Amino acid sequence: MTIVDTPERRQLRELTRAFVTREVLPYLDDWERAGEVPRHLHATAAKIGLLGVGFPESVGGSGGDLLDTIIVTEEIIRSGGSSGLVAALFTHGIALPHMV
Repeated sequence: MTIVDTPERRQLRELTRAFVTREVLPYLDDWERAGEVPRHLHATAAKIGLLGVGFPESVGGSGGDLLDTIIVTEEIIRSGGSSGLVAALFTHGIALPHMV
């Protein structure tokens, strides 16, 4: 086991992969053509804890650290998502770290 390969991080990868498979892949081409993702996708990702990864629970995040954030991003791409999806879904990552 390494710092990157822990049981918790394997679970995070599985959660992310299942999210992409179920909530993203059937619709991604349409979203890419439209140039936007639906708001409900943000709500779904937040509900399962993906939007809060890397932010402390004390401020409403899911906990974890930068490596967990990277794992989520990496797994979205590995599971068939796109960089556009990552950019659209995680826009909160621009300002929120400074506020936290």
